Amino acid sequence: MKQFLKIMPFVLLVLILMLIGEKQVFAQQSTTGPVRPEGVDKGIKNINPESATLISGVPSYLWRYGCGPTALGMVIGYYDTHGFPDLIPGNASVQNSNVNNAIANDEHYNDYSLPLDYYPNLLQDKSELGGAHVSNCIADFMNTSWSSRNNFWGWSWSSDIGPAFEQYIQMRNDEYIINTNFVWFNSFSWSKYINEIDHNRPVVLLVDSDGNGYTDHFVTGIGYDEDNMLYAIYDTWDQSIHWYQWRGLSNNYSWGIYGFNILKVQQNLSADFIAGATTIPMGENIQFFDNSTGNPESFQWTFEGGNPASSTSENPLITYNSYGTFDVSLTVTSGATTSTVTKEDYITVLPETQTIIIPPGWSGLSGYLIPENTDLTIVFQNVINNMIILENSNGFFYPESGTNTIGEWNTFEGYSIKTNTGITLEIDGAMPVSKEIALATGWNLIPVLHRNNISVSGLFENMQNTLIIVKEVAGNKIYWPSKNIYTLEWLEPGKAYFVKTTADGSIVFP
Repeated sequence: MKQFLKIMPFVLLVLILMLIGEKQVFAQQSTTGPVRPEGVDKGIKNINPESATLISGVPSYLWRYGCGPTALGMVIGYYDTHGFPDLIPGNASVQNSNVNNAIANDEHYNDYSLPLDYYPNLLQDKSELGGAHVSNCIADFMNTSWSSRNNFWGWSWSSDIGPAFEQYIQMRNDEYIINTNFVWFNSFSWSKYINEIDHNRPVVLLVDSDGNGYTDHFVTGIGYDEDNMLYAIYDTWDQSIHWYQWRGLSNNYSWGIYGFNILKVQQNLSADFIAGATTIPMGENIQFFDNSTGNPESFQWTFEGGNPASSTSENPLITYNSYGTFDVSLTVTSGATTSTVTKEDYITVLPETQTIIIPPGWSGLSGYLIPENTDLTIVFQNVINNMIILENSNGFFYPESGTNTIGEWNTFEGYSIKTNTGITLEIDGAMPVSKEIALATGWNLIPVLHRNNISVSGLFENMQNTLIIVKEVAGNKIYWPSKNIYTLEWLEPGKAYFVKTTADGSIVFP
């Protein structure tokens, strides 16, 4: 018992020291002023840019009635210039009167900063005396300088960073979705800090700038050097980037970290998209771009008339091989929330036009497009007064007498046409998916189903044993392998050709 009483003072001293140490570890208040204290380290120089990662476009603001609201103001200013333009009036990329008023306006200064008080003499302000204005700036929502919160002029608590971020943004736009979280310095905090920077989300850190083991300053975290485990900040005292070692609080070195606030803002999930073009010729591609708000995690597109007809890509490339007007739909998902938008008749695909020059007299005629209306009077409506007759294996079309034994226009057949003058025929339509032509034993009149000239020998390569002859309808060019006559080398789009075979078969245009 006597021995215990002898060591009791020592035990009490250790307990007191432990309590002091615990107070240092869990301190969470800023205590600095508008100017960098004498002797405070300005950071590590000569950072390797190849191992450094920085968020681009974070504005650098100088101390405005508190390091807390200033550091948080830089985060809000960044979001204002990156998709949330109603958070700060005007241009938030530089510090101006609008930025200063958003951080801490004159009402805040008059109601809470005055009378100016300095540790340890705390003076009452309107947070205790009453009569203060309705909170309307970051410093108000953070309770900066409020004597009722034991804050001297410019002081703030880290526990008020998140609520201030949320309340200020809700004041500006209550439709935004806000998420905040505080991360204490520990073995996992480095990876969490990197994750925020990699996702372009600046943070507010609470640090010990002078190395006495107590927190004293809020700064804005904007980058890191993973190779050397450094963090980059704007410190509110100047507008330069400063780099420090990532480590916890200690009275053996400065710029130890107490923790940091994760601060996220996003718009409500709402599906939307845009297209690189909304009117295209048939057969062309369109690049679609997701333009949804609320950070969607998955995408489900539906493309009427498109190829492919659906996609889960964020920005798909779609081909339209048929003409008309088509709907496009997009459904986006984030967690359990979904949003769908359908834009009716959003895409207009124009039909392709084939222009065919027809000489006077007899000639062969075909088209490689399938017109929307195959009525012969519609197909030839612009040239019908100069037509004499149109023939094929099924019959004839004689406009002057109104006689039609052919039926309707068939893209897979060839025709003979006689005109009284040279004419230009334009056919609007779509290229057929299948370009195979069946050939019967004996004579056939075939079309040319291609936009370009086609080699005769290549087209009939698989019919050399059954092919007899290929010849023009109204010309002297022929392809006659058994006679070694090859004056007809190419089949031209818009024309038709006679083909004679010894057996049934087929050809396929490329």
